[in-house]
Amino acid sequence: MTVVLWIDWGSRMLGLAKVSLKENVIFPIGYLQNDGDLYFTLAGIIAQEKISQIVVGLPNKELAIQEKIQAFVKKLQMFVEIPVEYVGEDYTSVEAWAMLSEIQKDGTAYKKTLAKDTVAAMKILERWMMAN
Repeated sequence: MTVVLWIDWGSRMLGLAKVSLKENVIFPIGYLQNDGDLYFTLAGIIAQEKISQIVVGLPNKELAIQEKIQAFVKKLQMFVEIPVEYVGEDYTSVEAWAMLSEIQKDGTAYKKTLAKDTVAAMKILERWMMAN
């Protein structure tokens, strides 16, 4: 069974979501702090969830961010030997805000939150699934 992990990289936090291609249902995993334990924690999640492929969001226009994400993936591949694919992540935060604003009527959906990062990760995984 193929289980795909989506990573929404951020300089402070990473949003995570997963999907079993057998069931085609996207589940949020949550977030991780982008700190010194990141790679060990992520490797543990990958083993526990039996991840067989990783998809990472890459902004099309922000070259400096692209370089940071690619450096993150290169280092991650020193910890786990799993195929990594990139997918465009432009405007997924806007989609996440719109989705959360349906739920959070107090205006917090438009602030930078961990919930938004997780929903953005789910949206990017949804895009990847539609393209594959």
